Amino acid sequence: MQEAEQPIVVPPGHGHRVGNVEFLARTADTPRFNLGIVEIAPGRELEAHVHDGEDDAFYILEGEMTFASEYRGHERAAKFWRQMHEPWESFSIEVEHVEDQDDWAVASIRFRGCGRDSGVEVDMRFGMAMRMHDGRALQLVNRPNFDEARKAVAAEGAGAKPSR
Repeated sequence: MQEAEQPIVVPPGHGHRVGNVEFLARTADTPRFNLGIVEIAPGRELEAHVHDGEDDAFYILEGEMTFASEYRGHERAAKFWRQMHEPWESFSIEVEHVEDQDDWAVASIRFRGCGRDSGVEVDMRFGMAMRMHDGRALQLVNRPNFDEARKAVAAEGAGAKPSR
């Protein structure tokens, strides 16, 4: 009987640092899976790039990040959806609560999944706000929780409407 591999636990502050990234998990230890803490200065633009050995995913704790319009249009949106599924054996995204705030929808989101190659199980909640116009999403803001997402929208000047 083969002995099960032991998990690798790296607390924040003790990871492998490269520039402004602290890696808590690296592809060298977990196939195709990197987990890093990245601080990006407001207004900084990142150059487009590709990682051949792993996939990028982002959980933005504070602020906003705008990604290039690579996924604009139906074909590219379908590409995004396929790429979102690739690193996961299974995952679900559950909208637990939604509030309308003028042209924004603020939601409490629960994401659960299991990494395809790593087997890492993820269960996390976060707040998300989406600004809409004519049935199209214009802006997406993620925050650590629902209340922080609501505050971010309020800072934009939107007023709360009754919950759904």
